[in-house]
Amino acid sequence: MAKETGLTKKILKALSKPFPEDAIGWKAQALNKDKTMALAVPHITARHVMNRLDEIVGSPNWTTNFEFVPGIKAAKVMLTIFGITKSDIGFVAGDDDAAIKGSVSDGLKRAAVLFGIGRYLYEVERQWVGWDNQGRRFTEQPQLVLKNNAKPAEAKPNKAAEAEPGETKHWIEYGPARKKFWAFAHNTLGLSDKDVYEALGVERVHDFEGTMKEAKALLEDYIEEHLA
Repeated sequence: MAKETGLTKKILKALSKPFPEDAIGWKAQALNKDKTMALAVPHITARHVMNRLDEIVGSPNWTTNFEFVPGIKAAKVMLTIFGITKSDIGFVAGDDDAAIKGSVSDGLKRAAVLFGIGRYLYEVERQWVGWDNQGRRFTEQPQLVLKNNAKPAEAKPNKAAEAEPGETKHWIEYGPARKKFWAFAHNTLGLSDKDVYEALGVERVHDFEGTMKEAKALLEDYIEEHLA
């Protein structure tokens, strides 16, 4: 397509278009108690993000920069398109070079979501599918089904990601949401912090990619599967 100048509505719409199905990968975000079922989460690679940017805005019109966040082994990635910059934090567990590189790639993907790239993947229905824990692979193929059977182009955007321009916070960083979530986890369900992280399949709540509603649903599932 002909390259336009500036971050126009047409450009934003083109950036947010769905990816081909064969470009979508899946990862296990959480496992059930006996590790035979996994909560499947769709994702794209940083390479897909870069290819989309090259295709829609042209390689001279976007840049990235990053800085490591002290103390949490994460990378803050700044993505600039036509002079507008948005940023997010990327994190991959581990201390080796692969983890460091992975945190930058993760940050790029998260920052790209703020421009609409791959945002519709956050609207995929939660699904538990068969899992081979020894082989670390799915035994059933997850399906890309959006909530309320919406089409990918109609998926509701993450409200926090609509801020113009600048850095977007994870919902856990907002005071009222944080208090509500931890009150539900600690007081209502009686879970410890360790239980919460295990239920969400993360090392910290900031790394959970779903909404607070989805996180609370996972905590309820954890109670049923582990503490019943």
